[in-house]
Amino acid sequence: MGKSSRRYRVASAALAALLLGLFGVVVVQSPAVATDQACEDFGYVEAFKVDNLTEPTYPWPDGYTIAVVKAGSDIQGLGHELVFRAVTDPITHSSGKDLSHIHFCVTPEDPNNPDIEIVKTGAETAHQGDAITYSFAVTNTGDVGLVNVSVDDDVLGHIGDIPALAVDETVTLEFATVAPADDVTNTATACGIDSELTEVCDDDDHTLDVIHPDIEIEKTGAETAEEGDQVEYSFEVTNTGDVALTNVSVDDDVLGHIGDIPSLAVDASQTLTKTVSAPAEDVRNEATACGDDPLELEVCDDDDHTIDIQHPGLDIVKTGATLAHEGDEVTYTFAVHNIGDVVLNNVSVDDDVLGHIGNIESLAVDATTELTKTMTVAENTDEVDNEATACVVETEICDTDIHHLTVIHPALTIDKKVGGGDHKPVDDALVGHAGDDLGYTVVVTNTGDTPLEITALSDTLNADLLDSCSQGVGSTLEPGAFITCVYTTTAENVDTHNVVSVTGVDEIGGDKGTVAGSDETFVRVIDPEIQIVKTANPESVEPGQAVTYTYEVTNIGDTDLVDVVVVDDKLGDIGTIDLLAPGDSTTFTQTVTIQADSPRTNLAVACGVDELELLACDADDATIAIVLPLLPEGRDTDTLPTTGFNVLAWVAVATALIAAGLNMAGTRGQTQKS
Repeated sequence: MGKSSRRYRVASAALAALLLGLFGVVVVQSPAVATDQACEDFGYVEAFKVDNLTEPTYPWPDGYTIAVVKAGSDIQGLGHELVFRAVTDPITHSSGKDLSHIHFCVTPEDPNNPDIEIVKTGAETAHQGDAITYSFAVTNTGDVGLVNVSVDDDVLGHIGDIPALAVDETVTLEFATVAPADDVTNTATACGIDSELTEVCDDDDHTLDVIHPDIEIEKTGAETAEEGDQVEYSFEVTNTGDVALTNVSVDDDVLGHIGDIPSLAVDASQTLTKTVSAPAEDVRNEATACGDDPLELEVCDDDDHTIDIQHPGLDIVKTGATLAHEGDEVTYTFAVHNIGDVVLNNVSVDDDVLGHIGNIESLAVDATTELTKTMTVAENTDEVDNEATACVVETEICDTDIHHLTVIHPALTIDKKVGGGDHKPVDDALVGHAGDDLGYTVVVTNTGDTPLEITALSDTLNADLLDSCSQGVGSTLEPGAFITCVYTTTAENVDTHNVVSVTGVDEIGGDKGTVAGSDETFVRVIDPEIQIVKTANPESVEPGQAVTYTYEVTNIGDTDLVDVVVVDDKLGDIGTIDLLAPGDSTTFTQTVTIQADSPRTNLAVACGVDELELLACDADDATIAIVLPLLPEGRDTDTLPTTGFNVLAWVAVATALIAAGLNMAGTRGQTQKS
């Protein structure tokens, strides 16, 4: 604060003239002394003579009152130590007294000490454009009143005027303006004049700190992620203004409140982080940092960040034959498809059975690349289950596909029987007789593990075989199922060797898918036949002479005969033959003495049993002539003696043997037919 004063002393007459000219106040030079009471009302305790004025009172001109008052009274016009004022109306003191006839009071003869003080106040800090009100408190710090006080500012210009300022009185002026862009220091000056026309001045400066708070937030984080990934966001907050910030709060419109920074100095930075799981879809979120400057102005900044949520995806489809035979070559195809929304690099394709299939360097979105690999089906394999895997190397982006290959083993059997038996090879041929009924059965069985289409079924013996089968050519024979053919033929007088054949094809076909089978039977047709030749030697005898009968038994058939029995209807049992091979002969003889009454003819029968227990018989007779002597007269020839057995009886025996043989043959024939 600076002070200055300028004092002027003039004669009373000159002062009176000056006052009259300046204020229109009449000052009469007359002896006058104020009464003690009148002066005390204005704060004075003494009255003094002025210019040898001795009169206690002085009548004032009409309409004028001259008052000399001390600053601090409430008479209008305060502000200077001495106030000279002319009024036409009565002056009223705060005590309510009528001072229309106030006396001329004077101060003691002490010299005047005018002084003034100005205190300029206002906001110390502000923001550009803020409304600023400056206060200019002007105080009369001297001992004399001041008038015409002018208040000015070197930046703001003229602030205002104070007409009068009594001693110790303070008057405050205000000036409203707008804070500029930068700091500003300006000086205010107050000047006033005392009763001696001394000008006193004072000044006071004020500095306004125009602050520019600012804040910056930079939000960073992964630009791409997959759903569920842990994503760390960083929020770097920097005080880019020129004043410290407090209560800095960092928030995110998606993530919520990130954190607080209690204080952030100018140019300082602090980073907050937050980790979250990446959502399912792309997300754009905005972070905001707000802090308070010393004036509690909140400044904010925001920054957004977009994360591209990628959905990488692979799909692998493994294809190949679903059926194969052992030893087949199977080619697998591995179709790898990028089903995601991002390019995939370095895709490895592997198989748990086939091993590494290959690598795909780059696979564009929605693109498909196919790899292949061929495998030979091993022996003794029923099925191949293998899993293909496609993976982006060193990631968890994978897909698998399982392929099932069924290894089929087509097989069939054919079983032909005759007479209920296999009868093969030829040594095990079915033995039968010509005319026997031969019953054949053919059974085709699918002994594999896959359906077969019957493409051929034939029999060398029976062109109409299919007419007797439960299924025919073109039909499908499921695993474990069978086809049955049943038919009957009549044995001819010749050995029979016949073959039945069948062919089936599975779903795959080809050499490995075509299976065939055949079976055979043998039938040996036998013709058991025996011959007996009976002769008599001699053929003519007289009674009493001997005749030798010869029985030659020959196997004229093609099969052994056993238990051959030779009998004679007259002579009885001739003999037996245990085994008579084809072409072999055995001879028996029987000698008898012929009597006059001996049979002239007798019958011999030979019967043997073949391997089918069929009886084969043959008969032959021999006739002798018996020469009799002449009979005496009167002798009855009916009573002549006989030799041998009763022919009729032996014929009966022979017939029985033949019948038995035929019966056995018939039984055997029936057996063969069954």
